Amino acid sequence: MTCLMLAARDGYTKVINLLVSHGAEINMQDSKGYTALSTAVHYGKEEALLKLLQLGADKTIRTKTGKSPGDLAKMFKHTQIARILASSSQLSAGPASTSMEETLSKLFKTNSDALSSKESATKLDELELLLHGLNLGYLADIMAVSTTRFLLDYGSVCTLVIKSGQTEL
Repeated sequence: MTCLMLAARDGYTKVINLLVSHGAEINMQDSKGYTALSTAVHYGKEEALLKLLQLGADKTIRTKTGKSPGDLAKMFKHTQIARILASSSQLSAGPASTSMEETLSKLFKTNSDALSSKESATKLDELELLLHGLNLGYLADIMAVSTTRFLLDYGSVCTLVIKSGQTEL
């Protein structure tokens, strides 16, 4: 087990950041095929998982038994972690390959065309992951509650507008 895996196992996000910034290989596998990301998942360390994803950890690497981090989250009943892994796309291609400004720019970049509902959901998932990576996860929780309230309050109105073919509320 590498130092990075130990930090992930114990949830030490600042140590994870320090190790990766000093050259620790984020996707290195141990003899069982575990990476730091799969170790964080195994031990239910959500903040470590978010930090590793932010730093570019590959969530598709499987253990020697063929388990992905998502499979491990389900197996160990870490439902929030499974949800994060299922909804997140890689925010960066690798450690420090994009600056925070570039990530934010990509995230909030808008086109003149309206986004499809799938694209909108992906943007929201990326925003949630970014907020967790910035230790602002409580804002993602507030967004989720606000979205739920909106749908409860206005969901039927939105459905009626969509079914009637109108494009504006």
